[in-house]
Amino acid sequence: MSVLRAGTHECQIRSVPVLVLPRMQRFSITLKRRQRAKINIILALCQQSEAHMQTCMWAFLKYMTNG
Repeated sequence: MSVLRAGTHECQIRSVPVLVLPRMQRFSITLKRRQRAKINIILALCQQSEAHMQTCMWAFLKYMTNG
């Protein structure tokens, strides 16, 4: 294997995470926004009526365990 090929191969391997990282960051931000939105909806439902507290807690626990 020539030195040029080895250098090119290393460059390609090093550049892959740089290309993938922005996509993963966007996905992570979107996921966090969705999680916050779901939690806010569940908490809003819980605050509407204490009579529904068991249902709300069940929904919250189900969300936290299943995602």
